[in-house]
Amino acid sequence: MTNYDDNNDATCEMMEMAKEDEELIITPSRQPYSSSKSIPTTYSKFIPYYKILILLMVVSATFYLISNERSTNNNDDQSSLVSITNKHSGCFSATFFTKGGNTKKLNYAQLMKYSLLGKNVTKSVRYNHLCPWMKIRYNCAKNETLQYGKSAYDWKLILEQGTNKCNIWDLTHDLGGPVGVAKSILKDVSINNKKIGNNKKEKYIVALFGNSYLRQMLQAFMCGWSNDISYTLMQKNSNYSISIDGLAKRHGEPIRIDEVGDMVRMPMVWEGDVDTCGEILEQNASFYNPGVALPRRCANFDDNIAVVEFGGKIRFYYIFRPQVYEDLSTLMREKLQLEPKDIDSLVFNDGQEKTIIKDTEMLKTFKSTGVWQQRIIWQYQQFRDVQIRDIGRWFGSDNPWITHPPDGHACMPGPPDDEANLLLYLLYSKSIIRSNK
Repeated sequence: MTNYDDNNDATCEMMEMAKEDEELIITPSRQPYSSSKSIPTTYSKFIPYYKILILLMVVSATFYLISNERSTNNNDDQSSLVSITNKHSGCFSATFFTKGGNTKKLNYAQLMKYSLLGKNVTKSVRYNHLCPWMKIRYNCAKNETLQYGKSAYDWKLILEQGTNKCNIWDLTHDLGGPVGVAKSILKDVSINNKKIGNNKKEKYIVALFGNSYLRQMLQAFMCGWSNDISYTLMQKNSNYSISIDGLAKRHGEPIRIDEVGDMVRMPMVWEGDVDTCGEILEQNASFYNPGVALPRRCANFDDNIAVVEFGGKIRFYYIFRPQVYEDLSTLMREKLQLEPKDIDSLVFNDGQEKTIIKDTEMLKTFKSTGVWQQRIIWQYQQFRDVQIRDIGRWFGSDNPWITHPPDGHACMPGPPDDEANLLLYLLYSKSIIRSNK
């Protein structure tokens, strides 16, 4: 019969000798294995191999667990994507797209439709007028509960052709918003032929160059997916006015880099939060209907130049009317720490792509990485036209500050959220839009 006490004693003896061995190695005043210290030859050879063997076993087990976890996660992700594809099969119809060379275009003008999907649509509104990143002029808040179908966010953009129908709102929700879409994209071996060392690209970069209509899309991302925000930069204390009147007073003089101000993180200010810059500004009351709660605002922040990142996986850079700046490349590098070669998707509106065409070096970089060939030209007018066709009205901002409602800028929440969802759909499906022709 095995004597477990003897085995334990032997084990303890080996552990003590191993401990003593370590002490001999790290203590300079003592000579390892001196003649005054007799250690059996068997143990002196066995101890190092024993320790190495244990170490190898631990390392092997760790790698096995990590590999198994990754495999499980990959299988779970794959299973989830299959489930989403099955649930939203209409969104992946080949008839939705036209291919030409390496470009895949969404036939959005023929597919777009606004519809009341029912009150059971997945989380039909993600925020309200209190969102601190939303410009106050875009609010359509009412001090009453409107009949279903009377609010901008009741209507959702869908893509439809024959029996194929795509509920983009639910699709992007099931994908996990910007973070989920980015994770799916980043599974590719490379993006636009760019890698980080031998690893996959770690973060997807989208650059938005345009006017205030494109700004609304950025704000829809920030308000709608605020819980996933992992990083922001906002312009603070700029020394110029970007308004039409402000630019007119410059008489064509471009905005210098020293006028831009600082790029800093704007605090996450929501209703009820206590923050040093989260103030309710009574002078904003003229933008709201009587009885509507006023949002907290942070003074001296604006998003004429802005950065927002979601979940460490996707980052959006926005520059309002880039043609007004003296040196766009320097602005991007010094204020945004953004290198043109790192951009994965370009989105323009209001003809702002012409600014890039004039910058030969930047255009050369964009063409070399492939993002120029895959650029997206945003068609804001199309959303308004489709709403008028399908709903009989445009959900433009109609708060008391607007003198002739509805405003050209959409209600928020409302159509800008559909725009954000459509952009995510384009990124996910690796497709683009250019014009309605």
